[in-house]
Amino acid sequence: MVRKRNRLLTHILLIILVIVVLFPIVWVVSTSFRRDEAAFSPKLFSSRLTLQHYKDLVAPEKNLPVLIQEMQSLVSRVEPFKDVTREKAEKLIEDRISRFDGYLNETRKLLEDSYRRYTKTEETFSERVEEVKAHTESVLEKIENAVKKELEKTPVPQPQELAIALYEKLKGKNLKSSEFSALKDELERLVGYSVNTQDDLKNALSDMELIYQKEIGSVRENIEKLQSEISSVQEKISQLEKQKAVIEEEILDKQKVLEILKPDIDFATEILADLSEMLRSISKSQIETMFTPDDSAVKDSIEKAISELSILHEKISSFSDLKDLAGSVAKMKESLLKMKELLLQDGNITKKSLYRNFLQSFEEVIPTVDGVLKQMSENIDSFIQKAKELKDLQNELAFLNSRLEGLKKSLTTLTNTASQKESRISLAKRYVDLRVFSYEIENRKRVVEDIKSFNSATQIKLLSIYRTSKNFVSLYISQYGNDSFIQTIRKMVSELSWIEDYREFSRRMETGYKNALDILENSRKVLYDFKGSYPNLLDLSYRGVFVSSEHLQMLYDLVKMNFVQEVLTNTAVASRKAGSLMDSVPLKELRSDFKKIDGDLYRVAQIWEQKTRHYFLRWVANSVVVAGLVSIITTAVCALAAYPFSRMRFWGRQYGIMALLLIQMFPAIMYMVAIYGLLKLIGQFLPFLGLDSLGGLIFAYLGNIAYNMYLIKGFYDTIPSSLEEAAMIDGATRFQTFYKIVVPLALPILSVIVILTFIGTFNEFVLARIILQDVKNYTYALGLWTFSTGAYETEWGLFTAAALLGMTPMVILFLSLQKYIVGGLTKGSVKG
Repeated sequence: MVRKRNRLLTHILLIILVIVVLFPIVWVVSTSFRRDEAAFSPKLFSSRLTLQHYKDLVAPEKNLPVLIQEMQSLVSRVEPFKDVTREKAEKLIEDRISRFDGYLNETRKLLEDSYRRYTKTEETFSERVEEVKAHTESVLEKIENAVKKELEKTPVPQPQELAIALYEKLKGKNLKSSEFSALKDELERLVGYSVNTQDDLKNALSDMELIYQKEIGSVRENIEKLQSEISSVQEKISQLEKQKAVIEEEILDKQKVLEILKPDIDFATEILADLSEMLRSISKSQIETMFTPDDSAVKDSIEKAISELSILHEKISSFSDLKDLAGSVAKMKESLLKMKELLLQDGNITKKSLYRNFLQSFEEVIPTVDGVLKQMSENIDSFIQKAKELKDLQNELAFLNSRLEGLKKSLTTLTNTASQKESRISLAKRYVDLRVFSYEIENRKRVVEDIKSFNSATQIKLLSIYRTSKNFVSLYISQYGNDSFIQTIRKMVSELSWIEDYREFSRRMETGYKNALDILENSRKVLYDFKGSYPNLLDLSYRGVFVSSEHLQMLYDLVKMNFVQEVLTNTAVASRKAGSLMDSVPLKELRSDFKKIDGDLYRVAQIWEQKTRHYFLRWVANSVVVAGLVSIITTAVCALAAYPFSRMRFWGRQYGIMALLLIQMFPAIMYMVAIYGLLKLIGQFLPFLGLDSLGGLIFAYLGNIAYNMYLIKGFYDTIPSSLEEAAMIDGATRFQTFYKIVVPLALPILSVIVILTFIGTFNEFVLARIILQDVKNYTYALGLWTFSTGAYETEWGLFTAAALLGMTPMVILFLSLQKYIVGGLTKGSVKG
C-alpha cells in the first residue's frame, strides 16, 4: 500500500516563496500606472491610474512651458531654430500660438467641467442629506455600541482610583462641560451628595483632591521637583564642563610655552654645568695671581639663583606633566650648589689666575640664566594658578556628579512608585474616558438628527463629529496602547473621514477655480498681443538684431509662477482629495464625478507643469547599440579564439584558457584606473574611442572573453572532427570548414553567448558611470540611476515605467533566441 505524504508545509513554503518573488514585480508594474504617491501609499493597487508616465518617456508632450520656450527660441533665432527660414519660423510660431490657444481652451473646459461636477456634488449632498445623516448615524451607532460593549466588560474601578481619575478629568471644568455631564452620576455616587451648583462641584473636587494628593499627587510633585533639580544640576555641570575645557586649553597653552622655552632652559643648564666644571678645574690649578678679584656680586647671584631654583623646583615637582622641566631645574640647582660648595671649601680659589676668567664667563652667562628663570617663574605661576582652578572645578564637578547620581536614583525610585500607582489608576482613567466618549457620541447623534441641509454649518458639524472621534482614538492610543478595541473604533471612525477630505476639497476647488479664470484671461490677452507683435520681432531678428519678446516672458511668468502658485497648489490637493473621496464618499453615485474631477485636474497639471527634460529613448538606443556591438564582437572573437583550443595542438594549449579564466576572476573595477588612462590617451588621437564616448565604452567592455571562450570550446568538443576532415579531403581549407561546418552547428552556444553578453552589458553600471559624462551619451542603466537620484528622485511612477520600458530590448532578444539557451548551456558544459 502506498502511503500518501502530507505536503501541506511544502505547499505553504512554495506559496510564500512565490509571493516574495512576485511582490516586487507587481509593485513595479502597479506603480508605473499609478498617479498617487506610490512609494509611500499603503495600497498596492489604486483606482487612480494613468499612462502619462509612459507618454512622458516615449513621446513627451509639448505643453505650455515648452511652447513658450520654443516661441522664444524662434523669435531670437537660437538653437534648435537657428537656421530656419523666415517663412518657416512664422509658420512654426503660428502653430505654437494655435496649440497654446488650444491648451487654454482645454484648460478652461476641464476646469469648468470639474467645477460643474463639484457644484453637482454639493447639490446632490443637499438633496440626499438624509442618506448622509443615515450613514453618519449608522457609524455613530456602531461606535456607541462598541464603546458600551467595552464598558460592560470593564469593571468599575475602586473608589480611590476612580476619585483620582475623576479629579484629573474634571479639574478646571464647569457644570456645562460635556465631561461633567457624562460623569455626574459617578461623581455624586462617589462623594455621597448631589452636585448641582458650581460650589458643589468645587467641594467635590476638593474632597477628591485630598485622595489625589495622598495617592499620586505628592509623588508627581516630588518627581517634578526632582526633575527640575536634576535639570538645574545638569545645567550647572554643563557650565562647569565648559569652564573646565577653557582652563584645560589655557594649561595646554602654558605647557606649549614651556616647551618653547625648553631649548633655552637646556642651554642654561649646560652652561651652568660647564661653569661648575670650570670652577672645579680652577680649584686644582697651581698658578696664583697677585690681585684678588671682587666676587661678591657673583656669590650673591649664585645665592639668588639657588633660592629661585629651589622655589621653582618645589612648585613644579608635584606635577607629573612637568617632570622633564623639574629635572632641568634640579640640574641647574645642582650646578650652582657645586659652585657654592667649591667657593666655601677652597678659600684660595679666588687667588687662582684662572678665577678671573670664571668671573667674566659667569657675569656674561648670568643675565641669560636670570632671563630664563624669570620666564619660567612667570609661566609656572600662571600654570599653577590654572591647575589649581582646574582641580577646584574637578572637585566641584565630582560633587555635582555624585549629587546628580543620587537625584537620579531618587527619581528612579519615585518613578517606579508612580508607575505602579499609575498602572492601577490607568484602568480607572480608561473607564472615565470611555464614559465621556460614550456621552459625546450620544450628543453627536442628537446633533446629526437636527441636520436639515448640507450647508457650510452642517459640514462644520459633521467635521466636528469626525474630529471628536479622531481625537479620542489618538488620545487612547497614546495613553493605553493600540489594542483590538481601539483598532475597531479606528476603522469605524475612518468611515467618517470623507467629510474632512470633502471640506478641504471644496475649499481648494473654490480657490483654484477662481484664480484659474483670472490667469487664463490674462494669458489669452498676452498671447493675442504677442500674435500681433511677433512679425516685427522676426523682421528685426532676421536683420541680425537679437530680440526677446516681453510678451513671452510675461506668459512664462504666468505659467511658471502665477498658475503654479495660485492654481496648481490648490488643484493638486483637490485632485488628491477627490481620489480619496472616490473610495470613501457615502453616496456611491458621486464616485464617478470625483473620479472625473480627479482626472480633469490631473490633465490640467500635465498641461501647465514644467517637466524636467530627459533623453530616455536615446539612453535605451545607446544601450542597444553598445550591448549589440559588444555581444556581436565578443561572440565573433570568442568563436574564433576557441576554435584553436578545441581542434589544434600547440604549446600552452592545456593551460592557456585556464590562465585567462584566472585573470578574469579579478573584477573590472580593479583596473579601472588603467582603462581610464588608456581611453584618455587614445581619445587624444581617436576621439570616437576616448572618454565620454560610446566607442570608448564599447572598447572597455571588450575584455570579457575568457569565460565565453571556455564555454564555446566545450561546445566545439562535442562536434565530431570527422565532419571537418571529410570536408578537407574534398578540398576545403581549415577556415572554410570553420565557418561552413562548425559555426552553423555551434549556433546554439553562439546564441547563448550573444544573449548573456547583451544582458550583462545592457545592465552594466560601474564602467559606464566612470567613462560617460555627457547625459546624452548615458546608457539605459545610467539613465535609470538618474531617475532615482537626480531630478526624478520622487517620481516613482516615472522611474518604474522607465524600468519596464527599458526591459523591452532584452525581452525581445531573449524571446527570439530562447530556444537555443538550454541546448547551448548543457552541451557546452562538458570537459574538453
